Amino acid sequence: GSSRSIVQSFIEIPVVGIRFFNNVGEFIFHFQRSLRDFRIPETRKRRPKPKRTLPDEDRGIDDWRMWSVAVGLLVIGWAGGSPQGGRILEDEKTGFAAKISNSHPIDQKKFDEYLIGYIDREDENFSIAKLKEEAKILKPAEAVEDVLNGKGFTKTGVFDLLDFDLRSQTTTIYNLLSAAPDWETLKKIVALLKNKTHPEMLKYALATAVYHHPKKFKMAPPNWFEIFPNYILPASTLRDLYRRKMKGVKDTVVYVNIANETVVGKNKYFNAFSETDPEAKLRYFRDDTTLSNMFLNWHLHFPNWREAGKNENVERWEDRGHLFYFFHQQLVSRYNLERISNRMEPVDGLSWSNVEMGRYVLDLLDYDGDPIPGRHAGHPSTQNTWWKRMEDVQTRQKRIGEAVDSNLVLSIKQQKLEPFYPGTELYQLGNMILGTDNSSHPEYYGSYFFDATDAVNILGKGDIADNKEPGFFFKMLTTLRDPIFFQLLENICSFFRSYTSTYLQEYKEIDKMYNYHGLSLDSVQVGHLSTYFDYEEIDVTKAIDLAPRETTDDIK
Repeated sequence: GSSRSIVQSFIEIPVVGIRFFNNVGEFIFHFQRSLRDFRIPETRKRRPKPKRTLPDEDRGIDDWRMWSVAVGLLVIGWAGGSPQGGRILEDEKTGFAAKISNSHPIDQKKFDEYLIGYIDREDENFSIAKLKEEAKILKPAEAVEDVLNGKGFTKTGVFDLLDFDLRSQTTTIYNLLSAAPDWETLKKIVALLKNKTHPEMLKYALATAVYHHPKKFKMAPPNWFEIFPNYILPASTLRDLYRRKMKGVKDTVVYVNIANETVVGKNKYFNAFSETDPEAKLRYFRDDTTLSNMFLNWHLHFPNWREAGKNENVERWEDRGHLFYFFHQQLVSRYNLERISNRMEPVDGLSWSNVEMGRYVLDLLDYDGDPIPGRHAGHPSTQNTWWKRMEDVQTRQKRIGEAVDSNLVLSIKQQKLEPFYPGTELYQLGNMILGTDNSSHPEYYGSYFFDATDAVNILGKGDIADNKEPGFFFKMLTTLRDPIFFQLLENICSFFRSYTSTYLQEYKEIDKMYNYHGLSLDSVQVGHLSTYFDYEEIDVTKAIDLAPRETTDDIK
């Protein structure tokens, strides 16, 4: 059977126990609940009820708001799902095994197949017009119908959620899938849109809708590299596998170990660095498939474009602002831990005015088969047509920095500077940087996180009119591979560190504790990060074209 990559880190805190989870969303929910009874009277501040309220049982996020940042390296546990592997399903209120229908294993298998691309044929008796007969699904069905009757959905090219039109089309599909009254209807909608939309757009909308559907289907996506093997296997490997298929070799499963030895087929992990480049020492961390799976699943569970609390029936909505910082701070902390263990300095922040680019090349293909361009070493040219994007990011960074330094934020409602609201400071700051609808002023502060990743994506490229070349920051499955991305995360974390050390008294008291006369810190114990990247099995059937009348069973 398929081995499953596991990322686990743990630091000993009495109220937190070790356990494994099927996806980041499940981990965050149970981690939030495990800390719910933990109290620090001096630091606990109950946030006033926002206009879009959540059930009382879901407000436990405030109880660990400060601790999630102050402790630093807390805990990350995740187990990647796969079509062969089982998933632990638990009731969200009790934590015990959930009572699921006997059809659930079949539904889960169908969900896996739909994401991988094995979608049923379109039901001839099913149509958008038929969906409009139900009042609850009328508006999202009309929105999809309007696109289909107009220019239609984008079917080819680079799928980029930073593109306004593509994001709008994706959210239109997401709204329709979220309004589906049951799983059977949702499957019919996917089959109906299969040949009418971009494959990546449909899969993204489907996975996100299943995460947040009010019916709580309790299904987790499979290993994302089985859905998109082209984002982990080099193009040279896929070409070799295709040659093997044409010669009649039916086994299209690739086994890889840490020594890059091939057991079946060929896998030539492309070295993006020279042998003398010190950053090559950390490829085992950045290229780990489980970290990339976790990164994508987190952003699927907390998409910045999704409006929190828009529908009272939608799934419980966790605090994006706090969790955005918590999750990405963990990535930077773990990365720095690996750097130190390899006798390297912790990562420095990215200076937009003096960007020092390292050479980085990926032998990967986009979904349409176009090569993903790399980046040359050196400094980007200010004469390039895309340089204004760099200037825009610097402007956003300056505005966020001013808010952090002054403790004043521009309010979209009052159109004036106001202090951060006591008890919600990190909530506001996180949403401001991520660029959600909960941001104090989405237009003024924008989305520093995504605008900056877009800018980094085009570093080192020549003049390009619309930036529609494939890029490894367009795809969250390849984002973590690039060392420069962790420099960007360091920029983001520095905003939070600066604010907490300046304005939040509870953080100052924690710092003072270590300066107490007679108290010394002899050692720090941090749990090990186990990646299990030494053995990986990936089904690459979807990366190999089928001949006419040939089925996947013919080549498996």
